[in-house]
Order: sequence, then structure tokens, then C-alpha cells
Amino acid sequence: MQDELRRVCERSVVRWRGTQMAADFRYEVEWVDGRKVGSFFASPNMIEEAVIGYLLMKGITRDVRVEEIRLSDLEYLLRITDEGELSPPRWRNEPVEWGTILSLMSDVSKSIPKSICPFAFHVTGLYALKGSSVVQKMLLVDISRHTAAMKIAGWIMKRSDDLRELTPVMISTGRISGDIIKLLSLTGIRIVASMRHVLVSGAASADQRGITLISKDFTRELKVFTYPERVRGGPMVSKGGPLVRWHGKEADSPLC
Repeated sequence: MQDELRRVCERSVVRWRGTQMAADFRYEVEWVDGRKVGSFFASPNMIEEAVIGYLLMKGITRDVRVEEIRLSDLEYLLRITDEGELSPPRWRNEPVEWGTILSLMSDVSKSIPKSICPFAFHVTGLYALKGSSVVQKMLLVDISRHTAAMKIAGWIMKRSDDLRELTPVMISTGRISGDIIKLLSLTGIRIVASMRHVLVSGAASADQRGITLISKDFTRELKVFTYPERVRGGPMVSKGGPLVRWHGKEADSPLC
């Protein structure tokens, strides 16, 4: 895993005007018959998984084969062929110890070769557990926390049979927003942990979709914000109360 992460980091770094930078390329996606799908920016790794996650975000659960065509130094056309239907794994839904969550977070932090990967990258890991033991693990780096979630989703959907009867935990160094929770919920993930501060859209979406969200509160302490019954011994956030702005008034409009 460490050697593979080193190769991913090396491929995902470029030099521009003599300066090392995180590489992000634009990928335009279309079916082989010319039907347009859309575009996204991503680091140049796990592109097939990113496309599957991108389709899933649009409500399309298909496996694909990708043909890559370079358009310019920073742009690629991805022509995709339908390879059949995909479905999420039949996960096991069992509680995870708080100590195990902290151990997985530590593993994410230690696994990335920071001398190669610039600080512009987000690190995301998917751990499939049996009890407290890690049976399957996948770590990735990407310039975008959203694209990283797409890649995680695509990776899960492609490996559904290998992951059945395991308990999934996703760890991210990026903040978790509501659109990320919505995408991950389609893969059946039920525990998502972020090393960053909580976002209200992520917490509300997790609460709505039955996902356990772990993140930092404004004291910078990790807390379990939703569905704490899935984490044994984790510090919880109390429930109840309306959505209010920082100055104490109820939130009546998204416009400031």
C-alpha cells in the first residue's frame, strides 16, 4: 500500500515554472455514442473509479470501461463504454469501537508520503472491518474532497462482492458536506469520519440519511454528531434545537 501511494503521489505532482504543484486535470466524460455526461477536475489517479462515482452521483449505477484521449496539457476526454449494472455491497451494520476509529484516523495520517504529496491534496481512506480487524483498505489522494468521495464510491461499487458482510468506515482529511454524504449513502456506507470541522449540510444530511458522522466541533474535539449508537464509547453531541445563526437568531434565509 505504501509503495502504491508513493506512485500515486509521484503521478499527481507536476512542475510548473520550476515549482512543484499538485496536479489537477479537467476530464470531460461522454458515452462512446457521443452522449455527453459532464466534466470534473481530479488528480490523475483512479479515473475509472471517479467516473463510476460521478455517474452514481447522477443516479446511474453502471460499470464502465474508459478510453482516455488527451485534448491538451490540462484536459482529457473520457469516452466510456457500458459494462453492466452495479449494486452496493451487502455490508454488515455493527458498532465500531471509538478506539478503532481513532486508530484508523492515525493510519490515514501516517500512510501518505508527505515528502512527495503536496499539502494541496486531501487524503481519504475506506476501511472494511470485521470486528476491529481491517480486512480491506484503500487510501487515495486527490485535490478535491468531492472527487475523492467519487473515487471511493466508484471503488466500492466495483468491488461489491469482495466487501460483503464487512463494516465500512470512511476517513477523510477534508470537511464532509451534504452532497458528499448523499453520494456515500448510495454505496451503503454508514460511518463517515472527518479530521476537520463539521459542516451543517453534512450533519443535517447524515441525520436525514441514517449515517453516523464524526467530525470536529468548534472546540476542535472529535465528536459523534449523528447516530452515535454505531460508535461504542465515542463522545456525542447533544440532540435538539432549531438551526440558528452564530448571533443566536433562527436561520430564516440563506442570503446574507
